[in-house]
Amino acid sequence: MDSQQDIKLVVIFMLVLTAVSLDIDWLKWMIIMVIFIYHLVVLIKQVKEEPEAISSSRRLSD
Repeated sequence: MDSQQDIKLVVIFMLVLTAVSLDIDWLKWMIIMVIFIYHLVVLIKQVKEEPEAISSSRRLSD
């Protein structure tokens, strides 16, 4: 992993810890949704960049 991935991992870990420890339910769910949407956007970008990698990994698992 490079340093940019390390920073992202630390930030996401801190957000998860903050969300778990909060007593304010709406803020907790907002943080969880932001993390989920971020990962969804990253996944969509990866699929757009390399769609053949996704289809080849499916063939390997069959």
